[in-house]
Amino acid sequence: MLYNACIVYLYIVNHFDNHTMKILTTYSILLFCCLSQIIAQTCTSNRYIDNIFSVTKINNLEYGEAPDHDGFEWFTPDETLELDIYHPTGDTISKRPAIIMHVGGAFLAALEEHERIVYFCEQMAAKGFVTISANYRVGFSPFQDCSPPRAVYRGAQDMKATIRYIKANADTYNIDTSKIIVGGASAGGSNALLANFGTEYERATHPLGACTYAIDNSFPEPNWPDLGCVECSGNNLGQSPYNYTGVGHLVLNLWGFIYDTLLIEPGVDVLPVISFHGLDDDTVSPYTAAPYQADGLFPAVHGSVPLHNYLNSIGNINEVHLYPGEGHELWQDTPLADDIIAKSSAFIYTHLLRPPTPTIVGSNEACLNSMATYSVSPQNNMQYCWTINGNGTIINDYGNSIEVLWNNSTGIGTVSMQYVTPNWAESDLATIDVSLTPCTSVYANVLLEGAYTSNNNMHTMLNDNALIPLTQPYAVAPYNYAGNESIDNLPSTAVDWVLVELRESTAINTVVASKAALVYNDGNLYDIDGSLGVKFANIFQTGNYHLLIRHRNHVDVMSRVAVTLPNALNPYLFSVDAAVWGENQMVNMGGGVYALKAGDMDANGVINVQDFSTYIGQAAQSLVYQSGDISLDGAVGISDFSPYYNNVGSIGISAVRY
Repeated sequence: MLYNACIVYLYIVNHFDNHTMKILTTYSILLFCCLSQIIAQTCTSNRYIDNIFSVTKINNLEYGEAPDHDGFEWFTPDETLELDIYHPTGDTISKRPAIIMHVGGAFLAALEEHERIVYFCEQMAAKGFVTISANYRVGFSPFQDCSPPRAVYRGAQDMKATIRYIKANADTYNIDTSKIIVGGASAGGSNALLANFGTEYERATHPLGACTYAIDNSFPEPNWPDLGCVECSGNNLGQSPYNYTGVGHLVLNLWGFIYDTLLIEPGVDVLPVISFHGLDDDTVSPYTAAPYQADGLFPAVHGSVPLHNYLNSIGNINEVHLYPGEGHELWQDTPLADDIIAKSSAFIYTHLLRPPTPTIVGSNEACLNSMATYSVSPQNNMQYCWTINGNGTIINDYGNSIEVLWNNSTGIGTVSMQYVTPNWAESDLATIDVSLTPCTSVYANVLLEGAYTSNNNMHTMLNDNALIPLTQPYAVAPYNYAGNESIDNLPSTAVDWVLVELRESTAINTVVASKAALVYNDGNLYDIDGSLGVKFANIFQTGNYHLLIRHRNHVDVMSRVAVTLPNALNPYLFSVDAAVWGENQMVNMGGGVYALKAGDMDANGVINVQDFSTYIGQAAQSLVYQSGDISLDGAVGISDFSPYYNNVGSIGISAVRY
């Protein structure tokens, strides 16, 4: 709590406090608070890749009931369908990705307690997944042409029923329903593929789908019943009012098959698929062949190789891992099982869990002892994990942006950042190397009367109408500033360009350096690289300088005192009346807030009739960037006359006049 309180209070002082004495008092407190904390974040957990949990198992949960094949297609007593759930013990994440698995068994046996599927589920749960092993209906008559396709269809129906059950009970088992992985081995792999890629339309139009409807037989064989729609069997969770779909988000195909790759519709069925297959598998060929090579009994089906080739041809994300010299049931060999588990978890992480790699926005150059801002695009429900390696400290952390105080050591500092999802999946690490050089940065806050609204804020109407030039506008008389500052895209909060000068502390008419910068709507000055503060190269690090702020149609002002630079922790607030050299140099906006006086349209430091002539010469123009537009709204009109009239006769101090 102390760390959070410190950074929030520092933010308030930097941006909103306008009372000089309070700044001097609170900064010493803030330095102690913030710098006494070790500001570091630990993101890397290797969850989903490494085994980091023990595992708890829940046995024999009923997920549905459906007509079984009990020796004959026409004899279909109901079978209770069950599953086991494995979950990470002591896990505190409320929404975890789930892996649903069907074991193999040639559609003749399907035990959720099979030792190899138990091993697979335990290993994946130890990585942080919730894993589910479910049984499904088995049985067919190999000498009846339509019986094997019906067995495959029943298996897919039961996989869909399993998926629906898990979605419906996601809150009970802390499952993220947007991260469901569906897989299986052998016949179970076929269930996973057909459940995710087979639809009711394809059931009605594919030749093998005809086998799943009611079949009239000649006496004495009884008629075969309709197996029901793809989402109708096992439980009613696919129907109103539940309407859960039995489709996941990624498929694990362990030496399974699909009876027709054209079931996968380009641009529609886009689930990532990873497949594993032994090249000497003669039970389910990795190529195209009938199961068991029994061409007369079973139709030819497509193994992992043609599946991979087809998915590549339609641009779907997929991998295939082929094992020379290996046959069916690869995971009987524990080292091979571990290889499959490792490759599966990496594929899931890469293509389903991992958030996008962030792009860090911020300057790759910074002055010693300066403050710099770094940001990434905001993402919904993400944590932002920032780290600084060498020569810097995070002073303020606002989530998708941070403010870093670089120290007094030259060299390279590194800003790193990862997105972290609520599932605790981490993006790839983004980094930006920052060259720390012996320059200095000026931190100041200044308000312009013409743009002032209320509460220390200014409007951005020039920027809103794309009227601010991308190159600094002070190359003209009377400034004749030769700097080449420009920007590709103006931030939405930019109000206008200003010109910042450093003056000798003992000779205020001597200009040491000048730099064009942007003033944002909160009054803070920003460099063109987007970093807070204005960088000056080759300026003595601990020098004292008067700060002078120029604006193209406001009376310029100079700091009353010489400011010790760099001043990252003590920005100079020109919005305080006592902050500027001379008397009556700024206008009181109310509440003790002061702003530069609007109306110096010819930029000579005096508001007089010559400025009125400029105003008249530009009057009635709209959507323009003109010195006569002292209200900074993009038009020269009556709104510009009133502040001019109120300020006529104002004279800047001699040090700012041309």
